[in-house]
Amino acid sequence: INVTGRNDWTSTLDKDNRSFFYPSVSLSLVYSDLIDLPEWMTYGKLRVSYAQVGKDAPPYRLSSVYVSPAEFPLGGQRGFTRGATLASQDLKPERTTSNELGLDFRFLDNRISLDISMYQSNSRDMIINVPVSLATGYSQLTSNAGDIENRGIELTLRARPYDSRNFRWDIVSNFTRNRNEVLSIMEGVDAVVLGSISAYIYSPRMQLVPGQSYGAIWGTSYRRFYAPGEQPKDPLVLEKDRPLLIGPNGFPVIDTEYKVVGDALPDWTMSIGNNFVYKNWDFTMNFDIVMGVDKYNKLDQWDAAFGHTTKTLNRDDYVVFDGYLADGTRNTREVWLGIGVDPRNGVNYGAGYHRNVYRLAIEESVEDASYIKLRTLGVGYTLTQQDVSSLPFRSLRVGVTANNLLLWTPWSQYDPEAFVSSGSNLLGLVDLAYPGTRSLMFSLNFSF
Repeated sequence: INVTGRNDWTSTLDKDNRSFFYPSVSLSLVYSDLIDLPEWMTYGKLRVSYAQVGKDAPPYRLSSVYVSPAEFPLGGQRGFTRGATLASQDLKPERTTSNELGLDFRFLDNRISLDISMYQSNSRDMIINVPVSLATGYSQLTSNAGDIENRGIELTLRARPYDSRNFRWDIVSNFTRNRNEVLSIMEGVDAVVLGSISAYIYSPRMQLVPGQSYGAIWGTSYRRFYAPGEQPKDPLVLEKDRPLLIGPNGFPVIDTEYKVVGDALPDWTMSIGNNFVYKNWDFTMNFDIVMGVDKYNKLDQWDAAFGHTTKTLNRDDYVVFDGYLADGTRNTREVWLGIGVDPRNGVNYGAGYHRNVYRLAIEESVEDASYIKLRTLGVGYTLTQQDVSSLPFRSLRVGVTANNLLLWTPWSQYDPEAFVSSGSNLLGLVDLAYPGTRSLMFSLNFSF
């Protein structure tokens, strides 16, 4: 059993709240030492833990401070104005409480081991900015305004499939499945907007809404058809499998009421690492797998206006959109996807489908960003003490490692791991990002 206690004092909180204590306790039982196990089972351990972690506020959250607008310096003069964030005098520290149950199994003289962890983590009194009426003279208030829960399971497998005098193969694989939910936000506030990126007319955003995921992507969509008496399962979440509602003009109807059109948190992640050793040679190969993750692709929305994406190859086609009219009848009207006047019937379609309809639906540019990456590939050779006896070393290793070599993904932009900017929490919104970096590293390791 291990018990810890920590107390922090911070100058970023008021004197009545600046001291906060958080404990932890963990208990483990190696039951393989207490009971007789089958011969093939080498080791077994059960563990449980409870832990709290405290976190203080960023600086300058207790008073309204002056900021320098982006327009300054102007004419060589520096200017300042009162900030738009209203300070809060009663900020409390954030607290994250975690509970974990774990099992550790080892088999066949430690040739195979499996570690299983089931956890639940609740973060409360999260210090975030919430919107306030502009009539106050401010746009947001720093407050303790969030309670978020994470729960899931993590599996770690280690194995040595082959082990001989000259050759050894080791595998380490990790699997994680996490579910996230916003439990509550500040009373009287419907949503806490984390941020958005600019787009054509309607901009996608990420925000905290009770009952939804922290990774929810919010935006416009095509309106879905519901027969009389039918209701959405959740009015805040787009049901993508529902039929489209088609307008009198033959095109899908845009729903400007923001809904959840994707989730930037993956269904599951996995890593697979292989290490091979043959005599003095060593070889590593590591894969990362992320599945069931959505991201908004601004490049797709941008390119759709200029015919730079394969999705616009049908821009001269005639189609009948599959869906229903408001009266419940099936849509049968054929429309042209081109720009200007239809050469067949003289109907003027203006800027065309991709500008007038496609780009208005944020849903269209939310893509599956699942991927498999060959993250690392490396090879090395080690000279032993006998090999370097004439040198002042015990051993010398020469190696070369390549990172981000191969990528398999349905994501149409450059890199599914792209994000808005360093430190941003807009993990589901990708602007006009750069491709991922592929690197090659040479190394020399000496032992004395």
